[in-house]
Amino acid sequence: MNETIFAVINLGSSYISGMVASRLPNGRINPIASCQVPSQGIIHGCIHNINDVATCVDYVVDRLNQDCTNSYIARVYVGLDCQSMRSHTFKAQLTFGGEGIILDQSHIQELQRMALGKTYAGQSVLHITEPRYYVDGRLESKPKGVRATHVEACYQIITVRREIERSVYDVFEQRLGLSVVDILVAPIAEASVALTKGEMMQGCAYINIGGGTTSISVYHNRLLSALCVLPLGGGNVTRDLQHLKLLEADAEQVKLRHGSMNLEISQQDQITANNINGTGQRNFLKIDVNRLIHARMSELTANIFSLLQELAPEAPIHTLIFAGGATQMRGYMDEYLPSLDLPDEGFRQTSVRHELVHESVDTAQFLSAYHTAIGLVSMATVHCMDTEVAALNTLLDEVDGQQTATSSATEPTEAPSLSTTVAPLQEEETHNYEWEKPEDEENEYEEDDDTEGDDTEDDDDYEEEEEETVKPKKGVDVMGLLNRGLAAFDGIFGSKKSNA
Repeated sequence: MNETIFAVINLGSSYISGMVASRLPNGRINPIASCQVPSQGIIHGCIHNINDVATCVDYVVDRLNQDCTNSYIARVYVGLDCQSMRSHTFKAQLTFGGEGIILDQSHIQELQRMALGKTYAGQSVLHITEPRYYVDGRLESKPKGVRATHVEACYQIITVRREIERSVYDVFEQRLGLSVVDILVAPIAEASVALTKGEMMQGCAYINIGGGTTSISVYHNRLLSALCVLPLGGGNVTRDLQHLKLLEADAEQVKLRHGSMNLEISQQDQITANNINGTGQRNFLKIDVNRLIHARMSELTANIFSLLQELAPEAPIHTLIFAGGATQMRGYMDEYLPSLDLPDEGFRQTSVRHELVHESVDTAQFLSAYHTAIGLVSMATVHCMDTEVAALNTLLDEVDGQQTATSSATEPTEAPSLSTTVAPLQEEETHNYEWEKPEDEENEYEEDDDTEGDDTEDDDDYEEEEEETVKPKKGVDVMGLLNRGLAAFDGIFGSKKSNA
């Protein structure tokens, strides 16, 4: 049975990452190959420059193919987490007269058709979530079989601007010749491998502060209640630091190496960085760096909390789960967030649940770097690999090798060459046109003739046939059988003639 293998590419604002993986019988994800490169041509999660993104994706796909034996990526799932992505609440309803009706599969399908038919101007639908059902105003997890006069299905429909979706197909299908199986919502994929059942049931918010975007997903009663993506992230902090007359690359390094949310430091501590013209170095105060970082991260966090209240005011939030590179800023998780008014259950840093990944993947660094890719694999269902077609000369070499092995195993004579054999033959089909009948095989025929009777005329006929060109045989002594049959024929009718 062929193994189902999935290929996923995530278009992040900071990194474009890819993974080829399978799912084991126990459901665990088994990574086969992985690769990531810094993003080029992506702004706020959206493809801005088709050529730059195609170059990055082509490199990632090529690296993944190098680790896939005798196969290559032909189809991909693409992960997206971009500006303009958001959820829309859509309610599909059915009303029945009289005493109501017992709900069955046809009613559920009718509600689904309503959701599938919903459109939004200028938007493409990427995903429709599993709905919440309300039967006569009551929340019902299994509506089939329940009598109802009114049933309502509440869906979350995830959309993006139509041109964003079009750009994805331009990169993968038009430029790279890869078939896009589906465009997956990256925040939902990440949450599916990070959140526990208890957190999703009681109510939680999954918050990913990335390089160019911040995504917020709210869950309650195990289902998605709302999703929104802000065009803000760690990249805003980097741009703020450029006001210190730093190049973008230098500002990023200062943020990663020296930056912190801590404002209780010496006013005299200094940082050394390259000058903006690249001709030398300059010193500046570390407190200036921290003030810029603290101000931007505080603003971003305030926007997140404000949006949480608007997205799902009726959904209780007991836990905040933080993800993304910006949340790893020194002092953010261990100093800044504890100082805020947070939910009762508090908050935690995200991590991929270990029971979802093969036991060999035990490094936290790998799970963190490929968190989104692992989530995308968990949602994939279609085999993405095609088998490489070997060159004709390679196939002929393999045929020659198989033929040689077969001949050497059956008899010590020289193996037939490709001049007389064009396909591997079974042992009984192997034939050499220069073959001479071994001596022991002559004895075998003589013994067979003796058993049929001592008929000199028949033996002479057989010897005449020996002088003819040997025809290919298929493991059966055709001539021997024919001669013995003729001998039997003559014996029967010859005896009748003598009696007569």
